[in-house]
Amino acid sequence: MQEDWAIDIRSALLIPAHQDRFYRRSIQFNPSIYVPDMEGAVPEGEKDRARKMCRDRLRFLRQHNPRIRIYPRPNGLASTFHKDVEGVLNGETVPLISGFSVPKISTPEEMGEVDRFLTEKEKQLRVVPNSLKVIPWFETPRSIVNAVAILGKYRHRIDVAAFGGMLRETIK
Repeated sequence: MQEDWAIDIRSALLIPAHQDRFYRRSIQFNPSIYVPDMEGAVPEGEKDRARKMCRDRLRFLRQHNPRIRIYPRPNGLASTFHKDVEGVLNGETVPLISGFSVPKISTPEEMGEVDRFLTEKEKQLRVVPNSLKVIPWFETPRSIVNAVAILGKYRHRIDVAAFGGMLRETIK
């Protein structure tokens, strides 16, 4: 896990987490980060498979690019966030990832829940506190209004922020 404060992220490659062929194809590219996506790219009936495949393919991604940062993308807090993180994170996978790319963060309270949950997981796995970083996705006007508060309060946990998703649909 990189410990530099400044992170150079020019591109992210989102990989549909439930399809092996996308993991194999992903190593042809040289993005700044890999994001195995268990959220939007995965149909509801494939979520369990996506968790397992994401967990099982992290070593493959790491072997093909030892320096790349990997941020699996679970579903949001209102969905299966906790189940997704628990399905991917264990003693073998924690050194393979930089953290999680968390969708639909709209309030400081939501980011606080993510922070508390990851702190609990770090204690269970006996890893350095705040070593699992987060890329929060600000996807709604409400999240944009709260972005400064979220980024300021949780700067110990956040590597970088992403803006997009539903935001494109709501602001025209």
